[in-house]
Amino acid sequence: MKILVTGGCGFQGSNLCRALLDRGDRVTILSTLSDRSRENIERFSLQAATVVWGSITDSDCVEKTIRNHDLVFHLAANIHVDESIAEPLKYYTTNVLGTYNVVEYCRRERTPLIHVATCEVYGGCDLCDRPDGPAGCRQVIGESCPLKPQSPYAASKAGADLLAFAHRVTYDQQILIVRPGNIYGPGQRYGARGAVIPIFVGRALRGDPITIHGDGSQGRDFVYVADLVRAYLFLAERFLRDEIHHPVVNIGTGRDVSVAKLAKLIVQLTGNQSAIICGPDRPGEVKTFRLDNTILDDLGFEFAHRFEDGLARYIEWFKQYEQP
Repeated sequence: MKILVTGGCGFQGSNLCRALLDRGDRVTILSTLSDRSRENIERFSLQAATVVWGSITDSDCVEKTIRNHDLVFHLAANIHVDESIAEPLKYYTTNVLGTYNVVEYCRRERTPLIHVATCEVYGGCDLCDRPDGPAGCRQVIGESCPLKPQSPYAASKAGADLLAFAHRVTYDQQILIVRPGNIYGPGQRYGARGAVIPIFVGRALRGDPITIHGDGSQGRDFVYVADLVRAYLFLAERFLRDEIHHPVVNIGTGRDVSVAKLAKLIVQLTGNQSAIICGPDRPGEVKTFRLDNTILDDLGFEFAHRFEDGLARYIEWFKQYEQP
């Protein structure tokens, strides 16, 4: 198959493109040019892919790149919550208007589209969000739950979701929306705009204190990136055979890990003695994410990695490729 992956040099995209190349697909990557993008091409050995340097906000670029593909995975997005709070317009422009370009030109070319969303669009559990909600509530979030984004990033992704859904309904367009939990694993960004696991691992390996937002009770449904890629390929095969009768599918384990437990596990696995410090709450922070994976489970997908095992693998990758 000839497959286009927008954001194919990013964290998820690099892992996905490697898997597609391994199974013999012809892969095109549409990505913005950066040192990290070039680095990931080398780290994941993506030289066999055709790389188009450009932005999804450039409609001409998107139109030309989508042509003559059998499937599009749309992963390109700005993704950092804190940056979205400081620069919301950047997020709405890329994640909503950029997604419009991808969805619209897939419609014109009649190209099937898998739109990759995020669990952040849900905004957490209704019970957890109530002032009188039960302590330690761990309700699952299903695909039919309302979207209640709590940050500009989440709002921009919710807007992109609704745009894709509207095209699916209005134009009978072949679109599947997937909403993964919190992804971690090789290739995840480290540094000022990094995710929680790379930041905690980097600090633990240096022996620096690990600061968590609030009391650390907030829970996340962590998915190892190798399992995520397996889920993407699993869903894509069934989607193209018209075997998925749902517009949206969660990709989550159905379990959550608190940020406090995460910090303790990382300290334990690195063998260092970093102190764990509770800092102020973060604006836009969701209390808990635990995704209902009933649809994915009913389709027959099984996760292969325990959280602790995936975390240990990532720490070893980090030691090899990142500077602690």
